[in-house]
Amino acid sequence: MELSAEQKTRIAQWAGKGCALSEIQKNLSEEFGLAITFMDLRFLLLDLGIDLKEKPKKPAEPADLSNAPSEEEPDADEFPEPPLPSAADDLGGGSVTVGIDTVTQPGAIVNGTVTFSDGTKARWALDQLGRLAIDAGRPGYRPPPQDLAAFQNQLRHELQKRGF
Repeated sequence: MELSAEQKTRIAQWAGKGCALSEIQKNLSEEFGLAITFMDLRFLLLDLGIDLKEKPKKPAEPADLSNAPSEEEPDADEFPEPPLPSAADDLGGGSVTVGIDTVTQPGAIVNGTVTFSDGTKARWALDQLGRLAIDAGRPGYRPPPQDLAAFQNQLRHELQKRGF
């Protein structure tokens, strides 16, 4: 595709203003009647030596916390600290078992099952943002804190074995 000097200048101006590739495509179509694919436009910018600039972001205004309700410290009994795993049960003791499914469910990068020490079986999934979800199928179920620590250690070990 051969562009005129005016078209090249306008592309450089749009890129300098912080326009995204889709905006430059739209502008080329509206102003010059040129239809260009996203990939062709990307190559064109590389050929012309034009770098895309990011639009300057407005600084976030500081929040006015003078009228915000005060938050009280939760009681230490309300959220007990889970015990730290010992070196002997570094992979989480034998009371918690973790399995990884061979078929990945939609929205997850890896998922599987876990059986906690109280016999409760649950499904777990890890999404693209690193968020871990556990579903025991019972509303409000919370595994014992020591089971969570063991589950995390076993899961970390299993994932490392599989290259995650």
